[in-house]
Amino acid sequence: MKKTENRKREVVNRILTVFAFLCLLVSVILFIYPYSADRYVFSGGSDSNDNETYVSGTNGKNTETAKTEDTTESDSGGSEEYSQLPGYISGFIADSGEIDKEGLLSEVRRYNESIRYNQHFENGFENEAIDLRRFNMGELFGYITIPRIDIYVPVYLGASNENMQKGATHLCWTSLPDAYEGDNNTVLCGHTGYTGMFVFDRLTDLKEGDQVTVFCPYGRYMYRVESQKVTGPVAGDETYIQKGKNLLTLVTCSDNGKKRLITVCSFTKKKEI
Repeated sequence: MKKTENRKREVVNRILTVFAFLCLLVSVILFIYPYSADRYVFSGGSDSNDNETYVSGTNGKNTETAKTEDTTESDSGGSEEYSQLPGYISGFIADSGEIDKEGLLSEVRRYNESIRYNQHFENGFENEAIDLRRFNMGELFGYITIPRIDIYVPVYLGASNENMQKGATHLCWTSLPDAYEGDNNTVLCGHTGYTGMFVFDRLTDLKEGDQVTVFCPYGRYMYRVESQKVTGPVAGDETYIQKGKNLLTLVTCSDNGKKRLITVCSFTKKKEI
């Protein structure tokens, strides 16, 4: 009888041990998933057989429902343009007076010219495109705002795991924002569904014509949403510079990390900070 009871206890203990191990394993997977997913987002070309159109390009079908004006800004100039922005963005704008803006813009254009026909993602998309410390800056490059879907996110240079935990990131070997009339493609990537953080979670709610603004120390760059599509697990062709176009491309996860949601925006105008 005692042997039977001992065996029952052993079986129960083993079941509890296996259950505890599985719980621990699931917790570890949930914790490290965002890190592992980022490592292959930009690892090569796109899989054209797995591409799926999500929203059509500029065909005018959504123009009646699209919100084309950013309600946080006006053309009148002055501080009232920032009155509805979060305080941390207004503070960033105010502090930009201490930055070497001319030197920074000159370096941005030098960098853009150097990679315009020479993109080498294999050399490290997680690297910083330029050294911001040379221009009296910290690690923060700027902010991306999309008021219609309540996105006000900091932007850091280099799509590293560390930066991805703090906000949106600029993909090295793609352009930095500039009013250059063509041959620019600024690629920003950010998490969706990251525990405790809201970055690009609502990009699926965007419509053609919505306005996206990137705040940099040397200016505000405004873009118009043109198209969205869901691709395979690797973002490829969409990250390359396209001749004659000045683009902003937003990349985030879709379908629990199995695919990528690509949002393409075209440059409309620049305003001074």
